[in-house]
Amino acid sequence: MYKVVIVGCGRIAGRYDKPHKISRIYSHASGYANDGRFELSGCVDKEEKVAACFAKLHTVQQSGSNIVSMLDSIKPNVVSVATPVDTHLAVVQEVLNNKKSKPDIIFLEKPVCGNRNELDELIRLSKENSVPIIVNHSR
Repeated sequence: MYKVVIVGCGRIAGRYDKPHKISRIYSHASGYANDGRFELSGCVDKEEKVAACFAKLHTVQQSGSNIVSMLDSIKPNVVSVATPVDTHLAVVQEVLNNKKSKPDIIFLEKPVCGNRNELDELIRLSKENSVPIIVNHSR
């Protein structure tokens, strides 16, 4: 079973999914729920109340607003980043600069970043840390 932490608990993460049902909505949470190999172990949002509501909706074990604490506590295999595009680089930096616990893979919501410099930095971080970054719905 692969442990997952979702960062950003808004619409695409699954904030408005139907409670405790496998959703036809293609959110991060419903995607993991539809695949028995994954366990949604934690969720992080800058607003703790939002994370707590998301956790209750999706029966997530832990919620909070601190990415590093969540990573250290859960040691996830997968980190899903479902935050606004202008935060993607900072979130990935925080995840990959954590020396105690790094995921096996980062699943990054589209668009990947705001400009070419950010993209170059994401690629560098991915290679330097040997953690692949997969972009959702790339065309």
